[in-house]
Amino acid sequence: MANYLARFVPNYSDILFPLTSMLSNKVTFEWEAPQETVFQKLMKILSSDPVLVIFDPGKETIVTTDVSSYGLRATVCQKQADGRRSVIAYASRILTPTEIRYAQIEKEALAVMWGCEKFRDYLTGMHFKIETEHKPLISIFSKKNLDDRKGIVRRRCIVKSQKVPYKREELEAEIDAFIQMITSSLPSSSRILDELRAAQLKDETCQKLTDYVLKGWPSKKEVDTLCTPYWQNRYEISVQDGLLMRGCRIIIPKSHQAEVLSQIHEGHLGITKCRARTKCSVYWQGISKVIEE
Repeated sequence: MANYLARFVPNYSDILFPLTSMLSNKVTFEWEAPQETVFQKLMKILSSDPVLVIFDPGKETIVTTDVSSYGLRATVCQKQADGRRSVIAYASRILTPTEIRYAQIEKEALAVMWGCEKFRDYLTGMHFKIETEHKPLISIFSKKNLDDRKGIVRRRCIVKSQKVPYKREELEAEIDAFIQMITSSLPSSSRILDELRAAQLKDETCQKLTDYVLKGWPSKKEVDTLCTPYWQNRYEISVQDGLLMRGCRIIIPKSHQAEVLSQIHEGHLGITKCRARTKCSVYWQGISKVIEE
């Protein structure tokens, strides 16, 4: 019943998370105070009078999307004659374990694509506006060519632009395969990759960055000082196949930076060529300046 009425409930997946999280066979089913509180809250919401309006194809239509640490949210609404916005429907869902590890910009892009797909019956064949609080998406979706988009954002756009409609499970399989392709094409052996995974787990900066990726970035003032230098690139940072990465580059923990720098300089290449080597494989804050020095 709750799922059937979900389109009447804003932030439905976030509200229900303490309950839906127990549906996994990896956790013990427990009914305690948080679950009871959510259950009672949901009962109250479902027994209240929601205010939704009937869709009018002649009115300006807006799709608003957002993402939390563990869920996607989308709303379709229309602008009325008096300037008010009236909600047509709400939609939300929980992020999969794979999606939780996406970089923030990839989660926000996913929310936009999913929201448009969810409300396709309203949107197909008409002009509409997409509203997001994530400013970097504006240039990605409206200005850049497809080839300029990086990583999963580009892959998602390729999949969605194909004529054959993809089911969610098929899209997930495509994304997982793309992630595997990235990690398998890195210029390092599996032994070195395992060593870097272990080193990242021990590195305090990498641990905090991973935590921000999985739980969401705080405001700039609240970011740990160790991670402040990474703030400007926060939307590109993700966890792929257990590796903390910026785009397609592995973030190298401090304990291995000297060794990696030595490998970069093998062959005594110039500054430009050394920097080019790093742009396809490794990254840490200030690496370009270190190479120059």
